[in-house]
Amino acid sequence: MQNVNLSIFEVKDLMAKYQSELRKVAFEKARLEAAIRDLQALLQSGPSEDVIQAISNSTSSPITSSEEVPLEKASISIKDDNTIRELVNRKSKKRPSKGYRISDWDKLLLDSLAKSNDSVPIWILLEIFGRRNVEEGLGLTEEQVRGKLSRSLHKLGNKRGVIKKVPYEGKGFAYKLTSNLRTQSV
Repeated sequence: MQNVNLSIFEVKDLMAKYQSELRKVAFEKARLEAAIRDLQALLQSGPSEDVIQAISNSTSSPITSSEEVPLEKASISIKDDNTIRELVNRKSKKRPSKGYRISDWDKLLLDSLAKSNDSVPIWILLEIFGRRNVEEGLGLTEEQVRGKLSRSLHKLGNKRGVIKKVPYEGKGFAYKLTSNLRTQSV
């Protein structure tokens, strides 16, 4: 190595980095050895034509060090032809997004606003949320209850547009349902 002036922290950082890379190489070695053992066992059992065709039709390239391969794929034990077909044809299922879920806290907020004919100030909503915390014995602190309320207000007001923030006399704001939702819920 060249004569480089490194601080103690830089030397420790380099040592940690090199040790991490050694662990990665050791893991890769163990994974490849397991794959080789599985392939040798496959050769000894005599693969069927479907297995040979699936392997020859695969478009996978050799594994490079930059790719991450899950451990499950490294040690595949092929029991029958159906297993290899499932592995070759496996695709991830994408589920359509349904948006943000409405939690029990959100439902409590919507019910509280629906029961009121006018806008509800924040301090009353805090009392309602606190009462629920005590009634159900959830054991949340006042700060956690305030967090639940603010997350519900944000989700229903900013994300879904179901509630509306209105000015209130004194300190704070009040909230009410938007006009189109009020007619549906009452």
